[in-house]
Amino acid sequence: MENTRIPQSCITELSIEPIGYLGGRVNRHWLVGRKGRQYVLRHYGYASANVVDYELNVLQRMAAMGWPVPIPIDQLTTDHRWCLFTHLPGAPRTDDSPEARRIQGQLLARFHRDSAALLDIGQKEGSCRADEILRNPGLVAALARYERIDADTAHLLRWHLDCALEVIDGLDTTGLGSVILHGDFASWNLLFDESGFSGLLDFEFTHRGFRISDFAMAWRGDRDEIIQGYQEISPLNDIEHALIVPCFWACLLNDVAEKIEAFFERGIRPDWTWEKNKLLVRSKRFGIDRYPGR
Repeated sequence: MENTRIPQSCITELSIEPIGYLGGRVNRHWLVGRKGRQYVLRHYGYASANVVDYELNVLQRMAAMGWPVPIPIDQLTTDHRWCLFTHLPGAPRTDDSPEARRIQGQLLARFHRDSAALLDIGQKEGSCRADEILRNPGLVAALARYERIDADTAHLLRWHLDCALEVIDGLDTTGLGSVILHGDFASWNLLFDESGFSGLLDFEFTHRGFRISDFAMAWRGDRDEIIQGYQEISPLNDIEHALIVPCFWACLLNDVAEKIEAFFERGIRPDWTWEKNKLLVRSKRFGIDRYPGR
């Protein structure tokens, strides 16, 4: 199947007419029509049925609380790979001003305030909290193995891992609560129209974790106005403040072991551009040492 073509079996089963391809990486999206209305068709790439059901559950419950999120229509196709969603109005803002960032932080705080009511759905299959990512012995073993291939990259990744662990191991996180995270609360997933905030997209990475872990794709290491806006709605405690950077780095290190395994087992050479660029970002707000290099 071509990446931009909907199979005829899906068109027939959902009674839709393709309008245009909207894009996507692992999960792909199309604008389609049915009975005079427009919808978004989503194809789930490699996610298991449990992972897809988890995402749909979060969407349905957030919608019930009044959040403008894509609502699944009818049911998944029989192969559990295609689902029809409501089409939300608006578009992402191109404004990246301090005020726009502050509003983004406020929205994230309001999202967490409501998503905390969803804790009964548990953790998503294959996901874990930031501290569990950092304490995964498989990550250390993978980096040690990769050091023989690319010592400079392995050293950079391991240095940030050790720094994050030093912070997190010195804090008592037993009383730190969890929420259901969005997982990609970036500006491109927030829609606005003439009336204001109109939609929140892409719950592909939703899971249970520390609320500050959701800063990863919103704050991104130096967009401090997002944290300011968040605290205007929901102040952070001292432990959460201390964990912002380690949780951000945990997000960046989350797929490292998998990438290294893919290299050794299947010959897939890893691209570390994203990890390297973001791990080296430093915020004026947080006193994290500069990476000393080798």
